[in-house]
Amino acid sequence: MNKIFRVGMMALILCGLIIWSGSGAIYAAREGEADNLAPNSPFYFIDRLEEKVNIFFMPPEKRVNFYFELSMERFEEAIIMYKNDDSDKAFELFKEGLGHISDGLKTWKLCIEKDIETSGLKDRFNQVIKSAKDTFNEMEKEFNWQKVGEITKDIAEIIKEQMDLLLKGD
Repeated sequence: MNKIFRVGMMALILCGLIIWSGSGAIYAAREGEADNLAPNSPFYFIDRLEEKVNIFFMPPEKRVNFYFELSMERFEEAIIMYKNDDSDKAFELFKEGLGHISDGLKTWKLCIEKDIETSGLKDRFNQVIKSAKDTFNEMEKEFNWQKVGEITKDIAEIIKEQMDLLLKGD
């Protein structure tokens, strides 16, 4: 019984945090501020938790664009961490951004397979790729050969996913 009570309380606290973080995002949007926290904030995990919950409940056609938005957010965060002299965290965030591009392309391909409308994503994809390129150019002097190798693998995955999309006819 005690264990059930603890699990219930944790679930209640988690729901409260999700609601609280969502209301903060609404307030920030009204005030014209960014709706995400900086990666060095102690509450950054709330922003990431909210993203995961959103992805879980989003239909695939909206999830594609959301993944692309997340990739651009990770690139912005990478620049913030780079400017704060935390190149390791900047590199980690850059790789996450590339991973979100790949996830977006996989979801896009799934939408095509299920005949779900995905118009307007090509322009958004091009914006995301430009953002990745600009971020890389700004931080490239911090990347050693090992990091460039890791990034190259991620870019190869993105190219593979993009080619799969082209073969599907979109």
